[in-house]
Order: sequence, then structure tokens, then C-alpha cells
Amino acid sequence: MKKSKNNRRFRSNLRIRNYLLKQHYVVMRIFDKLMNWYFSKNALPYWVILLIDIVICYLSGIVVFWLYYRGAVSLQHIELLTKTILTYMIFNLIGFRVFRTYSGIIRYSSFY
Repeated sequence: MKKSKNNRRFRSNLRIRNYLLKQHYVVMRIFDKLMNWYFSKNALPYWVILLIDIVICYLSGIVVFWLYYRGAVSLQHIELLTKTILTYMIFNLIGFRVFRTYSGIIRYSSFY
């Protein structure tokens, strides 16, 4: 009786392991296709430069807030801070598009 319970448990664990390995394989194939497509380009696309710019602006806003208030960052502050940074981000995006600050970056971001 005890041997059959262990055997069932082993088969169940084996099925779970096989399922997770298949899922991991699917995710890795998608990631591999995405990376091959992305790095087959000669330069970074416009939207990647925009995304990097947005992340840098957001993180710099949080760092400035943290430095100004000497590390007093909590979830309440982050919510208000995110709303404020998103407001400033609108102006950042307008400036990004109007002044075409991304054009020089794209030129120098080739993968050669």
C-alpha cells in the first residue's frame, strides 16, 4: 500500500516537472525569437530609445525625491510621486518628439 502511494506521488511530481519544462521551453523559444529579431536590426528602433528615455526620467525623479527628503520614500509617496512624474513625462515626450533628441542616439546605437 505504501509503495503504491509513493509511486503515484512520484508520477504526479514527474508530470508536473515535465509540464514546467515544456512551459520553460516555450517561453525560451519566444524569448530567443524576440532577441534574434531585435538584434538583427542595424540600430535601435525609435520606440526602444523612447522607452529607455522614459525609464531614465522616471528613475531620476524617484532618486531626486529620495535625495531631497533624505530617504523618506513610502508607498504613499510613490503613488503621488508617480502621478507627478507622469505629468512631467508628458512634457518630456513632447520635447522628445519636437526636438528629435532621439535622432543622434539612433545613429550611434548600431550593433556593428
